[in-house]
Amino acid sequence: MELEDGERARREQEWYELFRPSDDEEFEGFTVPRENQEVVQSDEEFSDDDSETSSDDEQHANLASSLPTNWSENLEDVVVQEFDEQHGPQHSLNEKATAKDYFSLFIDDEFIDVVVENTIAYARKLNDETFTTNRREISAFFGLNIFMGVNKLPSVSRYWHTDPFIGSEGFKRTIPYKRFYQLSKYIHLSNPEEENANDKLAKLRPLITLLERKFCEIYIPGKNLSVDEALVKYNGRLSFKQYMPAKPSKFGIKVWLLADADTYFVPRFQVYLGKGREESQLFREKGLGHYVVWTLSEPYLNRHRHIFVDNFFSSADLMKSLLAKNTYACATTRKNRKGFPADLKNLKLTQGEIRTRQDGNLVATVWRDKRDVYFLSTNSNPNKEIHAQMQGRRRVPVPHEQRVKPEVVSIYNASMNGVDVSDQYRNYYQSGTVSIKWWKYLMWFFFDLSIVNGYILEKIARKSKEVSARRHLDFRIALANEMIANYNRYKLRSNDFVQAMNSSSTGENIAGHSLGKINGRKKACQMCSKLGRKREDGRTFETVYVCEHCGVPLCKKKRSNNAPPCFVAWHQ
Repeated sequence: MELEDGERARREQEWYELFRPSDDEEFEGFTVPRENQEVVQSDEEFSDDDSETSSDDEQHANLASSLPTNWSENLEDVVVQEFDEQHGPQHSLNEKATAKDYFSLFIDDEFIDVVVENTIAYARKLNDETFTTNRREISAFFGLNIFMGVNKLPSVSRYWHTDPFIGSEGFKRTIPYKRFYQLSKYIHLSNPEEENANDKLAKLRPLITLLERKFCEIYIPGKNLSVDEALVKYNGRLSFKQYMPAKPSKFGIKVWLLADADTYFVPRFQVYLGKGREESQLFREKGLGHYVVWTLSEPYLNRHRHIFVDNFFSSADLMKSLLAKNTYACATTRKNRKGFPADLKNLKLTQGEIRTRQDGNLVATVWRDKRDVYFLSTNSNPNKEIHAQMQGRRRVPVPHEQRVKPEVVSIYNASMNGVDVSDQYRNYYQSGTVSIKWWKYLMWFFFDLSIVNGYILEKIARKSKEVSARRHLDFRIALANEMIANYNRYKLRSNDFVQAMNSSSTGENIAGHSLGKINGRKKACQMCSKLGRKREDGRTFETVYVCEHCGVPLCKKKRSNNAPPCFVAWHQ
């Protein structure tokens, strides 16, 4: 049955309204999220479970809500106070320090001892009573994983391949493949008996807590800070896995980062754990973007710093809230954000045109380059508006000689790339191997982030002493070699009294030191020799046990009623 003209016209209008193109951005096709993941669309839909609620969330939310926006076409220069806080590295290393010295500012031997203890504890939980390891072996294991990022092969087993053109002699000489696989299986950062079931990051909590403290202690960022996200690639099932179609990896775990825009050092980070931050009033009232920028930058407010963010985070509320804390900001924004000037939202500009509105220090700018770009800033002077010329009824682009790039564009482009450069360093040579455990991908992410931060500190130190800086690749290779430190699982050094040990553990473990049995002949106990203890026949006490970390032969049992076992006494 044919439709009447009026009915046909009505339906055509409905279809047009339903499928008409958006003025905001190009249509890139429909995307269907996979099971058990979230699609990033707007900051109003998300929350973050990683950090504790800020103590002044309520005060900040009330402050921000009491700051109205009154836009004006009358333009004047903004007032920007000078940044004068002391900043930069806060360590005592000099230009002669090694790569491992810089890396150890964040992940030191004490933490590796914790990894040793927790790795052995996890093996016991899996009913492996014979597994043991020590600091030197775990350090060498980390070193090999760094080399895997530098020299990539199709699979882990290829590094031990018998073909000399494929396999690596260094890997073969350091740790056997089966032992490397066993270490990869048991490696653990937290105590498996003390993990908080309500903490999604419980397995990484010791490392996250350590780096949160160390990054801030070792480096005070300068004037310009940038906030952005990084994506840790992961394709398995995970409740807080994100789908980000604009990223190369597309699926993974999102980590918010704050970086020094001038040196690219990252002092603050936050893992995004998905929806559910109902306990934060700041998040509930202002959204995820506002919450992330505020919580990451909170330690650096009230110092006249400048913060740069992209249009995911920005809003007029955020700009005014930061300005109330003597902190300036510059950002691209979305024209549909609350508080953006209404008369600038639906302009039809030609190339080269500029429109500007101002409210005190807060400046809103629209600039037509290849497309309309929207900015909010409190640290750049407003640009005089440029209008297109008319040719009859037609508006033509602004002539090239009259075109001006707004000041806010130059300031933004100069300081927004702090996180991007740090992430670029990290992605060049990603450490670690493929795993079904999601937390191991985050572990290697923080491991690489520590390497990049260490490299940046070395670069700063060498520049201040007018010593030529080495390349990032050379820094990683040097660090890997220093962590392996000629470790040889097959044959340990005889001058340290270390023989090839079987993998059985005696159950003794003191801060990363554990007893293992010597496969060869007995050795003289070093503690007994030191104290001058002798057997009844005058000979030195001998033992079949050795400290796997120190390489020192020590008795397991007491040699005197008033003294602890030699293994315990030696390490006291």
